[in-house]
Amino acid sequence: MTTLTLPRIQEEQTLFTPPIIYPESDGKPMADNTKQFRYIVTLSTGQNS
Repeated sequence: MTTLTLPRIQEEQTLFTPPIIYPESDGKPMADNTKQFRYIVTLSTGQNS
């Protein structure tokens, strides 16, 4: 008769990783001119102007 031995499960050690905080704004304008603004709006809304 063969005895089945299962591997021992070791406790998993986890390190605490603080959550990533993404700023909502850096205080700078998104676009410096009208052309950049149009590109941003077109890409974010998915529309062709």
